Amino acid sequence: MNISTRWLREWVSPDVSDQELSEKLTMAGLEVDQIAPVAPPFEGLVVGHVVSCGKHPNADKLSLCEVDIGADENLQIICGAPNVRQDLKVAVATVGSVLPNKLKIKRAKLRGVESNGMLCSESEMGISDSHEGIIELDSKAKIGDNVREVLDLDDQIIELDITPNRGDCFSVLGVAREACVNYNLSLPELNFKADEKGSRSFKSSVSNPKECPKYLTRVIEGVDNNVPTPDWMAKKLLRASQQLHSPIVDITNYVLLELGQPMHAFDLSKINGNINVRSAKKNEELELLNGQRANLSEDTLVIADEKSAIAIAGVIGGMGTSTLESSSEILLEAAFFEPVALSGIARSYGLHTEASLRFERGVDFNITHQAMERATELVSSRF
Repeated sequence: MNISTRWLREWVSPDVSDQELSEKLTMAGLEVDQIAPVAPPFEGLVVGHVVSCGKHPNADKLSLCEVDIGADENLQIICGAPNVRQDLKVAVATVGSVLPNKLKIKRAKLRGVESNGMLCSESEMGISDSHEGIIELDSKAKIGDNVREVLDLDDQIIELDITPNRGDCFSVLGVAREACVNYNLSLPELNFKADEKGSRSFKSSVSNPKECPKYLTRVIEGVDNNVPTPDWMAKKLLRASQQLHSPIVDITNYVLLELGQPMHAFDLSKINGNINVRSAKKNEELELLNGQRANLSEDTLVIADEKSAIAIAGVIGGMGTSTLESSSEILLEAAFFEPVALSGIARSYGLHTEASLRFERGVDFNITHQAMERATELVSSRF
C-alpha cells in the first residue's frame, strides 16, 4: 500500500523527518519497502500566465507565446504543445533552470525566433509519463510562485508491505493510529456528520446476517457525475496508486483509503425494487464491472435487487447498476462482511480487488457508519 506522508500528517504529525517516521513504522511491524519523493529535484520552475498565444511565423506546429511570470517584463517563449493557449496557467522553466534530466534551460532561437524559457509537461518535470502536452495549473495559482510548492512536490510516498494479519493498517487512519501509539500522540476523534439534505434512506434487508451482520445504504439525489474530481482528492488518490474514474467512484475509493472501509455506489435508477443481501442462487449469473461474466456459486454472498444479483458482496459490483456520467441518483453502500465468509471468494472468480483485500483481512466493524457519513459529506459538498 502506498501512502502520502502529507496525507498521513493530516492525521498525526510527529516532530520527526519523513525518513525517521518510515523507520519507526518498520520497527512497529509495518515494513516500509521504500520512501521516495513524488518528484525528482529540479530548480527554477515558476507559475506563469500565458498572456498571448499565436502561430510561430516560420513553423506551423509551433506557438509563439508571451508569458507573465511576475517579472518586470513578460517572456517570449516558443512552445510546441498542442494544448498551449491564451490565459492558461503553466509551469515555466526560466533561463538557468535545471530539469530532472539535467537539461539546463538556455536562451535559444527556434526557426529564427528567440525563446526565453520552456513551458513544461509532467514528464519533463518527472512527475508522470504524460508528455502529450504541457501541464495545466489551477487558474488560481499565483503568478511567480514556485511550482514545487504549488503542486506539493516535496511530498513523499511511503510504500508499505503490510502482512495479512495487519488488516487494520490498510488505510491512512490505520497507519496514523500505529504512529500515535509509537509516538505517544492522540489520534483525532472521528466525528463525521453529513448534512442529510438531498439524501434519504432506502429499504434493504439481509437474509444472511451471519455473513453480513451490518449493511447500511443511503440514497443521494441531485448528483452531477460530470464534474471533475477535486484536485486535492485526485492528488491523494494518484499518490496512493489509484486510478481516477468518476467523482462518485473516486469518493468511494477515497473513503476506502482514508478509513479502510470499502464502499460501493449503485445507480439507483437501475435497481429493481428493494435490496437484499443473500446467497447466490443456483446457475445465477452476473456481468461484473470489469466486463467478466461470472457464473455464481451458491456459497457466494451477493447484493441483489428483486430481480437479480447486482454485486458480489465485498468483492466487485455489477455492470448493470454501475454509475455513469448520467447518474443523478446514487445508492451508497457500506457494510461489514465476515472475513471467513469472503475468504477465497474473489480468487475463485479470478479476481483481486481493493475491497476483497480488506474484507478478507477484517474491516473495523465500528467504522461503517462513520464511512457512510464521510462519503455522504464528500458527495454533498462536491455536488
